[in-house]
Amino acid sequence: MAKDKKELENRLKYISKKRFYPKNFYFYSDFGSSKTTIIQRLVKELAKGREACKKANDQKYFDNYNNNEIIYKHELSHDTWKFQDLLNLCEKDKCVIGRKNKKPVEVVSKYNIFSAQDPFQDIFTFRKHVFDQEEIKSLESKIALYRRFSKSRAGDLLNFINGRFDIKFAENISLEEAKKYVYDDDFENLYEHDGDVFMKQKIDMNIVLGSVIGNVDVDNYSFTVYNQYWNDDLLSNIIIPNNIESLHKNLQVKLSNFTVLDPQIESSTKRKIDDTEIVDREKEKHVKLDDF
Repeated sequence: MAKDKKELENRLKYISKKRFYPKNFYFYSDFGSSKTTIIQRLVKELAKGREACKKANDQKYFDNYNNNEIIYKHELSHDTWKFQDLLNLCEKDKCVIGRKNKKPVEVVSKYNIFSAQDPFQDIFTFRKHVFDQEEIKSLESKIALYRRFSKSRAGDLLNFINGRFDIKFAENISLEEAKKYVYDDDFENLYEHDGDVFMKQKIDMNIVLGSVIGNVDVDNYSFTVYNQYWNDDLLSNIIIPNNIESLHKNLQVKLSNFTVLDPQIESSTKRKIDDTEIVDREKEKHVKLDDF
């Protein structure tokens, strides 16, 4: 009974403002590369039982948004959002979007997750092409979009692999004030670091990817994902999943006699990156973060 009451209180709580920096994910690859499945798992892990919101291709309206913490969209296109709304959505900026026959809604999502078959430069018009009807975006707009999906520290890659997607609150937000912008059961996940307030979020990326992560190359911002079709032995530089039972039986067998500890990876390399390229192969998937 107490648990049901707590869940009801969480559902009824309304997050009035976005006083934090959202985390943004963009997966692109060819059709049939399992990116849809990856996003579905990522949404489920981050949502922790709460309802996520799926965005339709409608630049003007966002009728089904209901104060959701997670927004996702399969096959992002140029007409999913107004470009400025997309920029506002993926930053701390206020983001107000219209609804049909309703008052406009302020979007306060903490996690924005998108997939597509193409990189941003093939979705949005940053240079003139023959027969283009869409308005050309400026170089500043291109940089602004890429910046919202880019990280430049080795630690960011390790956070992704380790499933650490902590939310940073706006400057000058106290630990007590931050409670206004999270559900009550996340109070225990709030913490301070170097004068800023964060909300801890930890998930198992092996579950999300349905595979075993290994061959982490921090300097080149890449790692290898071994899925159920990998027939050879696993290499020694893998990261042991927290929940082996969640993986395919083929991988469970390979891991059954594997005793290596999680690798400790460190690097001081700093490079700027933008896109996530997911290359699908029959036996191996290799995820690479390209230089911008």
